[in-house]
Amino acid sequence: MNDLIIKNLSKELERLENFGEIIGTALVNRNGLLISSILPRNIDERRFGALAATMFGAVETATSNLKNNQIRNLTVEYQDYQLIIVEIDDKMVIVSLIEIDANLSLIFIEIEESIKNIRRIINKWWFILTDKQKERYSRQIISPFIGEEGQKKISKLKVLQIGCGGLGSPFALYLTAAGIKELTIIDNDVLDISNLQRQILYDETQVGKDKVKSAKEALIKLNSEVVINAHKDYIDEKAINVYLKEKEYDFIVDCSDNFKTKFLVNKIAIDNNIRCVIAGIKDFYGQIITINPKVSACYQCVFSPIETPSNEGPLPVIGVTPGILGTLEALEVIKTALGLPNLENKILMVNLIDLRFNIIDIIKNEKCVCSS
Repeated sequence: MNDLIIKNLSKELERLENFGEIIGTALVNRNGLLISSILPRNIDERRFGALAATMFGAVETATSNLKNNQIRNLTVEYQDYQLIIVEIDDKMVIVSLIEIDANLSLIFIEIEESIKNIRRIINKWWFILTDKQKERYSRQIISPFIGEEGQKKISKLKVLQIGCGGLGSPFALYLTAAGIKELTIIDNDVLDISNLQRQILYDETQVGKDKVKSAKEALIKLNSEVVINAHKDYIDEKAINVYLKEKEYDFIVDCSDNFKTKFLVNKIAIDNNIRCVIAGIKDFYGQIITINPKVSACYQCVFSPIETPSNEGPLPVIGVTPGILGTLEALEVIKTALGLPNLENKILMVNLIDLRFNIIDIIKNEKCVCSS
């Protein structure tokens, strides 16, 4: 009977997500007593059972049998499951725990990956909202378009933001408020008094200070659960690629104020297969597009690369324009992550003089960089 339960649990784990090859299973009670097992010969049964006891706090039972084992500081709970990374006989494995009445079944899966990669796998598939998060994001969760599962998707997002000015201010504020996992901001500017007319993330006391530093302070106050990384850096291909190598991002979003950077972000998104949102504004007008690399049309399918004249002065802008377009950028990230209709293969043209919002279908250019 126990072997049958174990067999069924093994199938259940495979159904959840196939992390790797199952190398052993066992049914263990809360005292660490091994009731039944299907284990490879190189796994010591006493230490296997002791591991379960340790997880339930039976330290005295487990200590003598776990001298050579290190339980990694990573536990992920998901409904009735727990996932714990452990090291047994110099073999890195993931242990999945499924509770049955007063007993516990442990299913070992072999993983030949680094801790960093294991964290990435677990973060992708295993996540549970805390009671605090359920309360904080309750107005999002009650939306039939979002729900708890949708909030989980939002709360796992990692976004790389390029620029933190007129577009970047509302974008960062709304994504942080929505409860994403991590936001990394790159900007090389200091705050000028003329910025305050539209860059709502800042105030008069921060004039003359680095924007990224001030932005991080404000965003952490808004939502301390979101990881905010702020980097004062010149925005070019080399700099952006450095940050892309450090971690995996779900989106890269252009919040810059010039065509050169927008085309650069477009190229980097395509080269690295990262979903991308790009917006631009001038005066009372703006446009926004969402890009699914290699699949949808890109920014360069719509606009031809141009050189910005070196003597060109600042563009006219009413503060509300970047406020609306930056907010729409945040909306596109959220909707795309949720699988809702977005602006792939479309461009939204915004005319705030006449209050017109026009969506134009665009066709992928087979000779463009996104098709090569």
